[in-house]
Amino acid sequence: MIDIMMIIGAILIIFVFTYVYKENPLYRFAEHCMVGVATSVAFIASYKTIVDVLISPLLRGDVATLLLLILSIALFARYVKQYSWLVRWPLAVIAGAGIGVAVRGAAKAQILDQVTASMLKLNDINNVILFIFVICVLGYFLYVDYSKWPVLEGTLSKIGTLGKYFLMIYFGAQFATAAVYRVSLLIGQIQYVMRAFGLLP
Repeated sequence: MIDIMMIIGAILIIFVFTYVYKENPLYRFAEHCMVGVATSVAFIASYKTIVDVLISPLLRGDVATLLLLILSIALFARYVKQYSWLVRWPLAVIAGAGIGVAVRGAAKAQILDQVTASMLKLNDINNVILFIFVICVLGYFLYVDYSKWPVLEGTLSKIGTLGKYFLMIYFGAQFATAAVYRVSLLIGQIQYVMRAFGLLP
């Protein structure tokens, strides 16, 4: 059975791949289709959010949602010069809430979770290696005035050098992972095209 949508998708993928040669009308057509579909999906999702978060609670008699409606309308006050100052209130709420959530999430994910994950029991060779990696990498970013601590110069410099090598290993592994992921995406798209035209089962 022929799947028309699958064939259309495969044709659009081929159009996008033509960009490898040079930019052309086929690529631009596929690009415009993607932008149009993405805009439509975003509009529908925004409309559904407005209905679910704002309109439906108001119809159920949720008076607290009225404040959300007032703040939302105040965002458009910037287009009326004499009332443009009203836009500061909703922007202050958005910025304050956003910064609060972001700082809390960043502190937990980038500091607390990282520190907790590094505190391992040294009863396993993997944990010992990880502990050494962490200490050496921290030593690479440790800035010390060796004129005041000449005794530490040799030790800390060696630890920092090891940390630099460990960072190189990490960045190399990350780059290799990203490259393999991109190649796997390419293989998946090629298989999709071949299946669409019956070249693969």
